[in-house]
Amino acid sequence: MVSKRAKFFMFGKEDRCEEVRKFIEDAGILLSIRDLKIDPLTLTEMHTLVGYLFIEHFVNKTSPYYAKSGVEEVINDRNKVIEILIKEQSLIKVPIVQSARLITIGCDKEKISNMLRIDAHNGNGEHMSDATGNTRISNRPITKPRNIHKKRSSASK
Repeated sequence: MVSKRAKFFMFGKEDRCEEVRKFIEDAGILLSIRDLKIDPLTLTEMHTLVGYLFIEHFVNKTSPYYAKSGVEEVINDRNKVIEILIKEQSLIKVPIVQSARLITIGCDKEKISNMLRIDAHNGNGEHMSDATGNTRISNRPITKPRNIHKKRSSASK
């Protein structure tokens, strides 16, 4: 079976990021780790990472540079916010965990577990069953669709 892979973006050695990294690796996910303090994102990479998501999800409001940066005044101008984040990468909220199609920002293990389909509660790295997230909304049994367009008999033509 091919191991699951994800990208993990962090900024320096922060305890919460290290805890999340260890949690993901213990679940058997292969991480490609990038420390933004050592290897900062380029403007193109930041645009690709943000995609069509709300830019404010990527802003670290607890950063000591937040008040000085002026991000709050330009939060509605996506390109200006991205330029500020590129200049001061400690303003990027971390960790960012990116799988093939999905992204999670922050230390919420429950959200990361759902995205990567790993078990958040027992921490032993067991993968969730494939049935997770595929439950039916109603309790009605699934039935074959009725054919509402009955064929006309040759006598009625």
